[in-house]
Amino acid sequence: MFASITVAAMWRWIYNPTLGFVNQLLTAVGLEQYTQSWLGDPRFALASIFVANIWQAVGFSMVLFLAGLQGVPNELIDASKMDGANAWQRFLAVTLPALRPTTVVVVILTIINSLKVFDLVVGLTGGGPAQSTQVLALWSYQQSFTNHQFGMGGAVATVLLIVTLALVIPYMLWSMRGDER
Repeated sequence: MFASITVAAMWRWIYNPTLGFVNQLLTAVGLEQYTQSWLGDPRFALASIFVANIWQAVGFSMVLFLAGLQGVPNELIDASKMDGANAWQRFLAVTLPALRPTTVVVVILTIINSLKVFDLVVGLTGGGPAQSTQVLALWSYQQSFTNHQFGMGGAVATVLLIVTLALVIPYMLWSMRGDER
């Protein structure tokens, strides 16, 4: 639950090819042949950003799920215990259905945040190497403010909005339909 630019600075150090934690760990366990420039290799740069993004997002998602778990009615859990349900059965029959609204919120926020990722990419790679980590939000920014092609930047931003809506609206409709049953 840190600011993206802080996460980028930290992970840039972790992925540092000479002093970074990842390569130091690989060397310490005898796997020095796997050390490399994680952010400098087009094959691994996007996956490296993906790992940093997951690390950043998991904290917020867990806070939301913790809040959702506190909303699970104790009466339902007690009733399932009285009916002889074990812990796994209670989770599947009581807890998981009660977490459905929280899951919807987490999935929607994750989709939106993954589509608009910008500062983490800028902080780690700036869209490189060889544009292997170029994302729509960064491309829109570069077209508008670096290349002064505001029409192209606006068009890319509009495409990003349409893609986001195309993914989020059907999921929201599906999840609301499930609540009516």
